[in-house]
Amino acid sequence: MRPKLGIIAGGGELVSELCSACSKSGRQYFVVGIRGNADQPSLQGTPHKIIRLGAIGELISELRKQAVEEIVMVGSIQRPTWQEIRPDLRALKLLPRFVSGGQGDGDILRIAITELENEGFQVIGVEQVLPDLLTPVGNIGRYSPSLQARKDIELGLSVATTIGDLDIGQAVVVQQGLVLGVEAAEGTDSLISRCALVSKSGEKASLIKVKKPLQDSRADLPTIGPYTIRRAQESGLGGIALQAGASLIVGRGEVIELADKYGIFVLGIDVK
Repeated sequence: MRPKLGIIAGGGELVSELCSACSKSGRQYFVVGIRGNADQPSLQGTPHKIIRLGAIGELISELRKQAVEEIVMVGSIQRPTWQEIRPDLRALKLLPRFVSGGQGDGDILRIAITELENEGFQVIGVEQVLPDLLTPVGNIGRYSPSLQARKDIELGLSVATTIGDLDIGQAVVVQQGLVLGVEAAEGTDSLISRCALVSKSGEKASLIKVKKPLQDSRADLPTIGPYTIRRAQESGLGGIALQAGASLIVGRGEVIELADKYGIFVLGIDVK
């Protein structure tokens, strides 16, 4: 029997798919939703508890109480201020490590993973539970990028690698050789909305999402789902390029259906 799985959940479309996979396979699981990030209504009917971000002691205690052995971290977390976090004693002990690091999302996730492993939990990547989520190489759906879109993707990869090296974000939007915007703390959804305001006529813009070069692959891999396709269509994007083997597609069947319906390409690219 597989060890009991603990799912530490922020926002996004992946949590329900993970819970469903565990239920179908008969694997025991428990969800810890991060308050203000996890979609609480979607967790109804699943074993879970909502815990605020700064309550690290409570989180570890709950995971032990639930006899969790393996942990997967999924979904994005909007970073609040320290006043909003209200760190408990356990979190305060970690404060010097947060302050001494770059404090980008990658640094914070690495510290979190190390702390969980020091407590005896095994942190695994979501692809170890749902291997079919990984983005394959090539077209995913009916549509392919145009020659201009491919040039935009190449430029976007260069920019995304640069901001990833600085631990700023994972995504960039490019249109006709012009970088419309890069992802920072606001997340991909806000990036798409912001870029819609400055896009121009002609060849549509492309969204490029890649893993940060030094990012731990066990947390916060670039992810899209049906909601992303809807937002792309509403904002006038022509397509999405994802790093093959290092990004996730949630609800792939629906993603393909929507992309084909809206004439949006979805492409898995081998950045090597």
